[in-house]
Amino acid sequence: MPYATYSTPVNASVEQIWNVLLDKAQNPEKYIPYAVDFLKIHERFPNGLLREIKTKDMHMTERVTYNKETGEVKFTVENHPVYTGAILNTVAAPKEPGGQPILTFTMDLQPRSATAEQQPEAQWFINAAKPEMIQHAVLHVKDLIEGKDKK
Repeated sequence: MPYATYSTPVNASVEQIWNVLLDKAQNPEKYIPYAVDFLKIHERFPNGLLREIKTKDMHMTERVTYNKETGEVKFTVENHPVYTGAILNTVAAPKEPGGQPILTFTMDLQPRSATAEQQPEAQWFINAAKPEMIQHAVLHVKDLIEGKDKK
């Protein structure tokens, strides 16, 4: 059952972070540390999109929904043979005046069967849920937002 979460303050406005989260949903190859072999946006709708993404280690379809009011971009796994659930990217306004917004990624997936996690398709998700991997993903996006990483 891959579950992981990581949060960090970001030296940027909530609006800047939100715009990067939207771009990350539409152009993931700029943000993920894997070569994207295939990306197709199957459908766009007012609050999101349906996309298919494939790397050498993973292939999935996700329903991506945006909620600017709550600062959430939710990637719900669709019709995957091993997992159900979602990956949530959020930006929260600073709690104190002069504070920084908080960027959080949370992966919360459930196996479809008792033997699901023994399937080869599970390995990418199991690795992505390791604490150091989700931390790396959040800090990479933070660095991009703050201009420290020019990937």
